[in-house]
Amino acid sequence: MELPAVGPAHSTTATEFFFLEACGNEGKLWRDEFESGENSRLWSDLWKVLRLFRTHRLREGRELLTSVEVQLCKGVSGSPSIVHLLWRYVFSAKAYLQYLSDDFESAKTSLERASEEIRIILELDRFLLPLAIHCTDFIIQQARIARRERNWMEVKRHIATLEQIATGDSPYCVLHTGEPIRLADLEDFFAALPLNEKQRERAHLFLRGDLSPSERTVRISERIFALPDMVIPYP
Repeated sequence: MELPAVGPAHSTTATEFFFLEACGNEGKLWRDEFESGENSRLWSDLWKVLRLFRTHRLREGRELLTSVEVQLCKGVSGSPSIVHLLWRYVFSAKAYLQYLSDDFESAKTSLERASEEIRIILELDRFLLPLAIHCTDFIIQQARIARRERNWMEVKRHIATLEQIATGDSPYCVLHTGEPIRLADLEDFFAALPLNEKQRERAHLFLRGDLSPSERTVRISERIFALPDMVIPYP
């Protein structure tokens, strides 16, 4: 998953957070808060950071990323899970910058911190459980780093993990409570929501796409080995 082409928070809630409308007042209030005020502005800035990095305007991107991080450290009002979602993208952006700078160890650490933010979000607000799928993006980025390091065994290990996640044999992540979050958990989550037919189709594509697990693994493998740069996931 990548940041939406148009950038604003509204596009994100229309794509990744399509299910929030069915999560009752809690989900609707979270969506409205994410789309408004300082949260929306910081989200827009993070989108700009990624665009700057992708066009190799690293100094400008680094300055804007630092500005976002400073504001988050000072504290922003609102839902803690939204703040942690913003931090998740701060660490992803840092990982991309570190990757472009050949600082692979720091990039790995930043990806781990981004993954940690997702676990915190899932523990704070259960209605955001589908965000567990972000963890597959972090594994893809770790595989790309291993490719740059020519650590082929590590690349294969990451690819095998991705296939096991797609088949439900491995979890997206394990919460601090020890609870694993698997494909079946997300399927149960969507099954319990009052979604219309179109939303159920979207949920299916969100979780499984239009390819079998083995075909998806082949596509991911091709991207890992073929792309010159690491692509940081969206919200």
